[in-house]
Amino acid sequence: MKKRKNYGRKIKRNKINLYPRKKTKAQKIAGTVALIVLIVAIIFLGYCLGKPLLEFIEKNMNSDGKNDPAWTPPPETTLSEEIPEDSVTTDATTDSQETAPPAQEINPDIYAVPVPVSALQNSASLSAFVSKAASEGYTAAIVTMKNSKGQLLYATETEPAKDSEAVIGTMKASEICDAITRNGLVPIAEISVLSDNEGGKINGDMCYKIVDEPTVSWLEYFSTGEPLRWSDPSREATAAYNKAFADELKNAGFAKIIATNTVFPPFQEYDREYIAASYFAADRYKLLAGAVIADTCIAVNAEDIILNDMGNTAEVLKNKATVIDNVVIVRISRTAFTAENGYPADAAALLEDVMSQCEVKCMGMELVPMVEKSGFSAEEIISMKTTAEKIGYSDFYIR
Repeated sequence: MKKRKNYGRKIKRNKINLYPRKKTKAQKIAGTVALIVLIVAIIFLGYCLGKPLLEFIEKNMNSDGKNDPAWTPPPETTLSEEIPEDSVTTDATTDSQETAPPAQEINPDIYAVPVPVSALQNSASLSAFVSKAASEGYTAAIVTMKNSKGQLLYATETEPAKDSEAVIGTMKASEICDAITRNGLVPIAEISVLSDNEGGKINGDMCYKIVDEPTVSWLEYFSTGEPLRWSDPSREATAAYNKAFADELKNAGFAKIIATNTVFPPFQEYDREYIAASYFAADRYKLLAGAVIADTCIAVNAEDIILNDMGNTAEVLKNKATVIDNVVIVRISRTAFTAENGYPADAAALLEDVMSQCEVKCMGMELVPMVEKSGFSAEEIISMKTTAEKIGYSDFYIR
């Protein structure tokens, strides 16, 4: 038998068809549905995961600070903001969480405003006034602590006035100072020295006495028609009484004390029959030395310096050796220096003119201008303050 020639290895084939079979119609529909479901699933997952992923990536990209928004400081609060009265407390220890406001640098120049009596009702009313004053640019507040009647507008601890009818105020001196300094202002006290009817009631030794009856106090009727007691500057009791108040106010925190009414009463000609002759003598001003309180400011009227030949309120300045260490507050009013009498109509020019004349009369004394608020407009007062600074007065008071 003839052998077959071996041309190669025989390939073994299985029974599986190597070529794709033709799909049925049902298979085509099922495949299409499956594909659509897969696409929808991918889209859903992309929406759920894609957005957080993008935000995470964006956040990391901004972490270097290049795309961060610019920082802006928080808004500042000012002392001029209104504070409800029921939220103000004078007791710093009431709320353990409350902290004191940061200490403020006080401008060495004094721009002082008077505090109305109505603001001394309580700490809240005083704080409200002082806060407003601070927002308007004032740096100091002048408080009348002893008025021309001798009434005390604060709760004094000084004997023998402490429990007397002379006390009409309820706030302590320290409370008044605290309410002022909390708002960054300098506290200044004003006290009447010799016009002191209430003080004469408390201590009769301070009063002028009838010559022939040394136990009987002289009374002045001319000013108001009512009997008024005046303190005698030559009596030791007068000096001790007023010094006690000045010391109390300084210890309470008042930076300055302004002494007003360091004057003689308006004696009448008929008073010569009852009062010692020394109170009518040409050199009576020497007696006023006993009423001058050390380390205080003495308030006088500008017209008494210039027009009245150092008389009336300015009489105390005649004894220069006594007051050379005291600051002199020169009070300027429009009614005393009118344009009709040849004084400048311009307020700033008037201040410069008046102060220059006072400097000549008060050679060697330190002067501070004080302007009568009722006689000038707000704009005029600002112009006078500016002029005062230009001509060398760093302090400027409003009356």
